[in-house]
Amino acid sequence: MYEDIQSILHEQTLVIPLINGIPFWYFYQNTTQDQIKPIKCLDADQRLIQHFPLSHLIGAVVFITATLKSHGRVESKNPYLLILGEPSHQVTPRITALQNIFTDSGIEVRISETIRDQIWTKVIANLSSNPMSVITGATLKDIYSHPYLQSITREITREVRQVAASYGARVSIDPDTFLKLGSEMGDTRTSMWYDYQKKQPLELKGIADAVIELAEHYDCPMPMTRHICDLTQYLSEQSRKI
Repeated sequence: MYEDIQSILHEQTLVIPLINGIPFWYFYQNTTQDQIKPIKCLDADQRLIQHFPLSHLIGAVVFITATLKSHGRVESKNPYLLILGEPSHQVTPRITALQNIFTDSGIEVRISETIRDQIWTKVIANLSSNPMSVITGATLKDIYSHPYLQSITREITREVRQVAASYGARVSIDPDTFLKLGSEMGDTRTSMWYDYQKKQPLELKGIADAVIELAEHYDCPMPMTRHICDLTQYLSEQSRKI
């Protein structure tokens, strides 16, 4: 796979990983590749860093929900929005050109000079809802507003914000606003819940494991997050044994 990608990368080729969670390139800021600190749970042997030239990377946060209806058929009903940003936190001609290409195709793109802040905002949303949806089967409305669940969601939000702050990220949305926005999503179910129902591996490495690994570096306790993610992983493993 890596060799196939190498063969199509040229001087001006852009690679845009559309992934949830902390990206493997998080610590890249125009340094040479051997100076990059790897996130072990994502890229322990640094193969991603070695085979995906970081000078080609554009950071992205995806705000497009989609449902796989059948093989090769994906349905999305919400407005299309991508937030893109250079890992160097600069606004470059290439990212402006990329914005124009997406805009012409009907996808709104906002350029961020602080893409890591945007990544943490999405991580908080994912980590406070996805694992909970697997454990409880609840919709986003209930996860963020039901009295039995809201206190757990609020604590996870607080814990992740603390980790984000430890790495200098600024999350502009406060916990109360997060809960309000989440509850307004209505009877929507998370993508992780759908994966669990299909007995597919869950997207926990980037969404959960990477955050916990980063938290350990600064001794940030995350007891609630750890408990919820452990339960989620257990349920996932058990479901795939049946």
